[in-house]
Amino acid sequence: MCMCSIQRAELGYLIPGRQLDSDEPLDARRSSIRSLADRHPNVSFDVLLRGSASFGAQLERYVFDAVPSPTHRGPGAGNPYFNGGYLTRQYGSHQGGTIDAIQIESARSFRLLPTRAHYAKAVACALHEFICTYYTVETMPTPGCSEEYYSICNGQPCTYLQFSIGLLYAAISVSISLMFAVCF
Repeated sequence: MCMCSIQRAELGYLIPGRQLDSDEPLDARRSSIRSLADRHPNVSFDVLLRGSASFGAQLERYVFDAVPSPTHRGPGAGNPYFNGGYLTRQYGSHQGGTIDAIQIESARSFRLLPTRAHYAKAVACALHEFICTYYTVETMPTPGCSEEYYSICNGQPCTYLQFSIGLLYAAISVSISLMFAVCF
């Protein structure tokens, strides 16, 4: 649960906010997406984390601010930032292994009823695009798996692939609803 007053999604990769805000190079080996960085050695870690095809960039394409992203490279000095919790530390690839983890801390306004469904769909579509870009090709990242899923993200009739995204969207929506009910 994001406790900050800045309305954006905080994407936790186990990298502290002060490091995101600094100009120093970030160390992929200490992040929860170390395995992703290892799979793409020709792509800088900064590009994976906050480049134009990063998860934060994908989420911002659906009009939800995120940090880190190309727009918000870090939380900004003095702003709170949640860089990941137990599951990210326990199951992310920072200690080796091949399972990557990203924790999403969602702003309260994203979880409110008028916005919740749009936000859940945005997370599902952004996640799909991020996975297709970086996890389906072992050499260089490519934009998306196919163009098929775009219609569910844009409200058009759906195919089997889109149905799968629809199920992911529904699961995210239910998770956000349950989190909202438990936390508030």
